Amino acid sequence: MTQQGIDVDAHKRVLTMLLLEISRSIGTKIAFKGGTASMIFYGLPRLSLDLDFDVLKEITSKDEEVISLILSQRGRILEQENKRHTLFFLFDYEKGRPNVKLEFNKRIWQNNRYLIKQLMGVQINVQDEATTLSNKMVALIDRKNPVPRDLFDIHYFLTIYFRPNPDLIRERTGVELNDFIQRLIEAIDVKFSGKSVLYGLGELINASQKEWAKRVLIPETKRLLEEMKSKTDQTA
Repeated sequence: MTQQGIDVDAHKRVLTMLLLEISRSIGTKIAFKGGTASMIFYGLPRLSLDLDFDVLKEITSKDEEVISLILSQRGRILEQENKRHTLFFLFDYEKGRPNVKLEFNKRIWQNNRYLIKQLMGVQINVQDEATTLSNKMVALIDRKNPVPRDLFDIHYFLTIYFRPNPDLIRERTGVELNDFIQRLIEAIDVKFSGKSVLYGLGELINASQKEWAKRVLIPETKRLLEEMKSKTDQTA
C-alpha cells in the first residue's frame, strides 16, 4: 500500500524491525512513545514515520554505540547528535524512501506512566493511555506552529475513551484539567481551519480520511473535549 509515494507496509516493517532490535538491546532503559507507538499498540489509524522514546535510565556511550551499530547494519546514519535533553539519529534505510528520525528524550515528567507490552515476543515499555493523551494535548498547545496530526491523534484517543492524567496536566502546565481543556479548545480555534487541517497530515492518511478530516475533524474534536469538560465539571 502506498500513500503520497510512501510504501506504507515497507516503512512499517523498517520501524518494527528497528524497534525490536533496539528494545532487545536496551529495552529496560527506554520507553516507547509517540505516533508510531500509538500506531502499533493503540491502533492509531494513520502512518507515523519516526521512533520516539523516553529515557528511563541513563544511556551510556556503549548503549549509543549499540544503537549506531543497529542502524549502520540496516542503512546509513545521516545525523547523530547527543544533546543535553535528547539523543538524536536521522536514518536512511533506502534511497527514495522517507528518512526515519529516532529521538531518545532524556527529560521525563514525574507523572508519566508506562506499561509493559509484548511485540513478537519482545517486552517493550510503552507510555500508558493517559500519559499518551496528556502529552499529546499539551503538545498541541505548546508547539509554536500548528501540527494537524496532534488534532487527529487527540480525536482518535478520545473516541476510544482515553482520558488524560490530571496530575500530569498540572505538572506540565500548572493548571487544573478543566481549565486546561478550555485552553485547548480555544487553541484549536486559533491554530486550525478547514484549509490548514491537512498540512503535514495528508501524507499520513488515506483519501477517505482526508475528506473526513476536512469536514469534521475540528468540530468533532471540540465536541468531544466539551463533553469531557462537562463530565469533569459534574464530578468535581
